[in-house]
Amino acid sequence: MRYVLTAAVLAGLLAAPAGATSLGPDVVLAEWNDGKITVREYVDWYKQLPAGEKDTLDTAEAKRAFLENMINAELMLAEAESLGIDKHEDMRRILEKRRFSAVSTAILDRAMARAAEPDEREVEAIYREQLTQVDVLRIMVDTHDQVMALMDSIAAGVPFEDLAYRYSTDVTGERGGFLGTLRKADLEEPWRTQVFRLEEGEVSEPFYTPRGWAIVKVDRKAVVEPENPEAMRQGIRKRIKKANMFDEQAAYIDSLNLAYNVHIYGDAVIGLCADYALAMGAEGERPAVVSEDIVPDLTEEQKEEPVATFTGWTFTCDDVVNAVLSHPYPARPTLDDPQSMMAFIGRQVKDSLIVAEARKLGAYDWPDVKTEVERARRRRYATRVYRTLTRDVEVPADSIRAEFERHRERYATPAGHTASKIVVATRSAADSILALLEEGESFEDLARRRSIDPFTAPKGGSMGFMPLGRDVEFDGFFEAMEVGETKYFRSLEGHVILRLEERREAKPATFEEAAPVIRKNLIDYYRSKALEEWLAAERETRGVKVYPERLEPIVLVP
Repeated sequence: MRYVLTAAVLAGLLAAPAGATSLGPDVVLAEWNDGKITVREYVDWYKQLPAGEKDTLDTAEAKRAFLENMINAELMLAEAESLGIDKHEDMRRILEKRRFSAVSTAILDRAMARAAEPDEREVEAIYREQLTQVDVLRIMVDTHDQVMALMDSIAAGVPFEDLAYRYSTDVTGERGGFLGTLRKADLEEPWRTQVFRLEEGEVSEPFYTPRGWAIVKVDRKAVVEPENPEAMRQGIRKRIKKANMFDEQAAYIDSLNLAYNVHIYGDAVIGLCADYALAMGAEGERPAVVSEDIVPDLTEEQKEEPVATFTGWTFTCDDVVNAVLSHPYPARPTLDDPQSMMAFIGRQVKDSLIVAEARKLGAYDWPDVKTEVERARRRRYATRVYRTLTRDVEVPADSIRAEFERHRERYATPAGHTASKIVVATRSAADSILALLEEGESFEDLARRRSIDPFTAPKGGSMGFMPLGRDVEFDGFFEAMEVGETKYFRSLEGHVILRLEERREAKPATFEEAAPVIRKNLIDYYRSKALEEWLAAERETRGVKVYPERLEPIVLVP
């Protein structure tokens, strides 16, 4: 028999008793030389299955498979203890983080459960409003003078699409400004108000957005009934309910701020950001994400200066520095920006408030919190054991070759492009970088120093290989570019300087090109085989005995 560790077991299963049986709760369903599984434990684990999986345990075969997976998980948890995984410091930190997450979720869920149900009159009003569809065109430019010149051209009869193509800094300019066929819910302010006050064929007055000056045109406007009106209404109800829940959550956090007398010291935040600026030693534009550890040179007195306080708790400058260092780079604030730092400190205060309230309410002992932490413990330990037991597994070379020969048609190098990009926050920064590139500066060095994109900046701006169809927007740019060419455009992520590195045509892959992919695909199979072999040997060593006939009287209640 094959004993496979399923995703459900790896996810960790634990629970409070549920179900009914004519057997006593202490009847043994499986045992080995230093362990056993009773009816009580079996029902406890069943309770923690996702609802969809509970419905599948309605046959003798399914019940037996579930018991076998419980045995496998128990053996792996015992192995985790023998390997000392339960004593690893990183495991302790992971579980502490999971414990806080479970507590936070439990407390906020209770607050959000008080949210009001959607008012059906509001649902119907939004539904009627959402029936209107518009084809929207837009033009984005940087200055007021530019947008007024465009308005003069429109008044003179120049087609909106031609102006968008020639002058818009937005990616939609490449398609004549076409933004899409949209309903009201698809747009945010100020776009929503500007678009839906227009009739078909009308052009808006210029208006300012955080991304620059804009003009919009409604090319077509129509009322379109949906195929399933009730499904659309249900979606509206869900959105309203979600908004109400978040409003309730925000009100709850506000009540905690008042109850605990929260105070954030703005002068201390500004001073700390100034100290960070000195430590950074940079002038002018700096990346929004700093990809190195920066520690300001604080005196002992400065370290103890309070930044935020509430009843029984103080968050000092030193605490802020340590909190910054404990976060991954993309989650850190812009260190010399008080507004960014204030938001970061606000999140730390919120977390600390929840911890304080959790202790007062005894939330760490709530059953759902304990269950979630135990589930995380089982999952983490089982995963670590799996990696330990299978870390030396290799895929035989002849298996890779055989897979390639059997399915040669599957392995091809797709058409696509390799590219790099630099993302900055302002047009002036983009112009500065374009000038430096013209002078011969390295694209890779500029990307590392100046790009605000946390994913590509550390790699010199490299976006890697992008197969055709993965990102239609970029496909359009690449089509019009020569290899080695750079192109500026503006997108939702900021001002982007794109460089096309290579254009690849689709072609059948050679064995050398396909081998790494095949090996990656096969490694999980060979690791599963190695785990099965270990489980079989462990069962024999520990003398596992299973009594499947005792499962029949057990009634499992979803």
